[in-house]
Amino acid sequence: MKDLKSLTTLMQKAQEELATLDSKIKKLVKYRKDKKEYIERLQRDLKDITSDIVITEHAILRYLERVQKIDIENVKNEILSPVIKKQLLQLNNCKYPVKDFFILVKDNKIVTVLKDEDEVVTKREHN
Repeated sequence: MKDLKSLTTLMQKAQEELATLDSKIKKLVKYRKDKKEYIERLQRDLKDITSDIVITEHAILRYLERVQKIDIENVKNEILSPVIKKQLLQLNNCKYPVKDFFILVKDNKIVTVLKDEDEVVTKREHN
């Protein structure tokens, strides 16, 4: 049979472990609550975005082409003439001057057009 001191020690140790577990559970419950609120906020944001009418870039392009009668092939040729294309194939990634604007080329793709050489380029335009 166990003596009084060893039983007391075991009981104190078990109580300490229980207190530690209670503390961990309390932290996990708070973490779960915070995570749940975050997910609900994201769901509301997603609902707000998807409930609004969005005009796609494709629709804008077709509007310019079909309603405004802008010749898209002409625009492409103005941005990338055969002479410029030949030069860009040698350069790959660069900011290249064209008439009164610049084109940003990444991985042999023109990713954006800039009006000024020092214009800030967003991360999205780099990708």
